[in-house]
Amino acid sequence: MGHGLTSISLKGGDATKKGTVALCTAFKKNVEMSRTLTVLNLAGNKLDRYVNVFIAAGSLSRISQVSCACRVSCVVCCSDGTSALAAFVSGPNVLQTLNISGTAANLEMLLPAVMRGTHPVLISLHLFHFHCFIY
Repeated sequence: MGHGLTSISLKGGDATKKGTVALCTAFKKNVEMSRTLTVLNLAGNKLDRYVNVFIAAGSLSRISQVSCACRVSCVVCCSDGTSALAAFVSGPNVLQTLNISGTAANLEMLLPAVMRGTHPVLISLHLFHFHCFIY
């Protein structure tokens, strides 16, 4: 493991999608971040705006702990915040805990990125307060 930050918590920090883009772009440009950052907590920040989207069943099968208050569909949307986070997590990294609760991140865009880059080491993915509908 390299020398760098291992945990970042910006929980409830009121970061906007513009701030999230800047943060995740910096993560991606700093190679050490992908080698050292094991915990990223962005809960309660405004990554995106809301719309309905369907989450494919079984898309999280390789993650050992998924905390989600919903079953099938959540109210989320695509925007620059999710895109920037997806760009970071899709590459090789050592992220073990990702908390995006209450962020309105686009799960349809983010989860495939997590499966490409983070899934071998990701232990915990938190998705609480996602304005979800249970069918």
